[in-house]
Amino acid sequence: MVANSISFKHPSQKIYATLPPPISDLDDIITCIFTGPNPPTQEDLKWMLLLVHRQKVLGALEWLKLNHIDYTDLEISHKLLEEYTEGVPPLVIDYCRDSGYQPAEARSVNDMGNEDGTETGPFHCLATFANRRKILVVGRSADPESLWHNGCLYPQIFPWLFHYDLGAHSDVTHKGKMSAASHIRWLLMYYDKCFQLDE
Repeated sequence: MVANSISFKHPSQKIYATLPPPISDLDDIITCIFTGPNPPTQEDLKWMLLLVHRQKVLGALEWLKLNHIDYTDLEISHKLLEEYTEGVPPLVIDYCRDSGYQPAEARSVNDMGNEDGTETGPFHCLATFANRRKILVVGRSADPESLWHNGCLYPQIFPWLFHYDLGAHSDVTHKGKMSAASHIRWLLMYYDKCFQLDE
């Protein structure tokens, strides 16, 4: 099979010179919507992936400031970090009851039931967004990114692989020193196997 891949730059809506952002800013862009027969309990919220652990956030920001070229001038605000409650989601939690599910008493503990769907009536997510007018729309630039001689492209697309925003095989600083094929083979030999295991 042969395919083409086109990348566009997504402009940031806000550029933060100070991190973490004020917790009030998150309410404007992130909402977590639970659907189902019952609203989420406090125990359910403990399993969310968006819980805040201040020491881990602080450690990550300090690491970025020290190691990542785009964060060298970052100001870390301990005052803003204190706004985040430990172990609590820092975002709006919403609940939409879905009558299409089986009643709670007719289900096993881990069974959410089969959703029957609907042909009439409002679609919960769209209705929620329409009523509250909180929708994050991320645009893109008009011109595609070049896939050639663009040393920033892969670190920006795969930040979990290029932790320091450096080291892409198309980086012009490597020209003449190492071929692209040799560099890719070298990346695949990382001791943590992050390039081998990443899908």
